[in-house]
Amino acid sequence: MQDILQLKIEIQGMNTWRKIFIESDATFQDLHQFVQKIYGWENHHLHEFLVEDTVRIASTKTESTRDKIRGKFLHRDDREVFEEEQTLLSEFLNTKGDSLVYRYDFGDDWRYDIVLESIQDRDYIEEYDEFPVKLEDNF
Repeated sequence: MQDILQLKIEIQGMNTWRKIFIESDATFQDLHQFVQKIYGWENHHLHEFLVEDTVRIASTKTESTRDKIRGKFLHRDDREVFEEEQTLLSEFLNTKGDSLVYRYDFGDDWRYDIVLESIQDRDYIEEYDEFPVKLEDNF
């Protein structure tokens, strides 16, 4: 039995949102790539996920990106850093109402609130064969 997360992704300060289904064992990198797709971005900028004031989840694939994430580009703080390529959504999104912020393009500072609206059993979602999938939007 695999869980499917229903997430609402909304740009802060705007009433523009998308709802998606994504597997609970997807990585934060998978979520990043899908957010890029559903909002029409082309993955040209740095990004990170922020969980409250304690955790930063970001790509650490290259040395320059790793240095930027560790504090040379970002504000230095005491957040624990997790690698998005290794970190599963279920590690931080496992209870209805759990939330985090997706930050994209640090110059323009686009911020998206991501909220876990529900957890579904994969066996009961028959209308979709593959995940992630965009369910609806208001755009």
